[in-house]
Amino acid sequence: MAGSRARRNRPACSVRDPSLGFDADAWQRFAAGLARVISRCRDRGYEPTFHPETGTHVEAPWEIERVLEVSDVGLCLETGHMLLGGGDPVAMLRDLGDRVNHVHLKDARLPVMAEIIADEAPVTEIWTGRATAQPRVPRGAGAVNEMRGLPPWLRSVLVLSAPGGWAALICGPWLAQTE
Repeated sequence: MAGSRARRNRPACSVRDPSLGFDADAWQRFAAGLARVISRCRDRGYEPTFHPETGTHVEAPWEIERVLEVSDVGLCLETGHMLLGGGDPVAMLRDLGDRVNHVHLKDARLPVMAEIIADEAPVTEIWTGRATAQPRVPRGAGAVNEMRGLPPWLRSVLVLSAPGGWAALICGPWLAQTE
């Protein structure tokens, strides 16, 4: 996980406080390392995808955009992490859609996410404490439910997604319950 103790202890805060992000030198080092990874993937016949992650140096929309500026890597539209990082997945797909080559659609209780951000809870509390303490999202009660009942923002994600691309509905703590 590309992060720091400060980022792991204050996930989703860089959207409001850019000083928590990389400085110019760190972005140069990041870009150089990412270029090596991208090259190695392509040398082996793989097309790489960057997956933003909560509690790292790439979670806020401005950080995701910066990764795309310093590289030609594809982007995983990861709705759960983007929402938690302060982004709007539909707007990001609209604005960055030509770079999206993988999609993870996560269901979530948006009020719980807002509470986590407001409390500035550490990543460990999000994934192991509060997340598991909350009952799973009952079918139809989260941001995503069954296909016929998708909320408008998720319907837009699916409509705007390129045909033939990848999409995964991820279930986990505070996410959609499956039978």
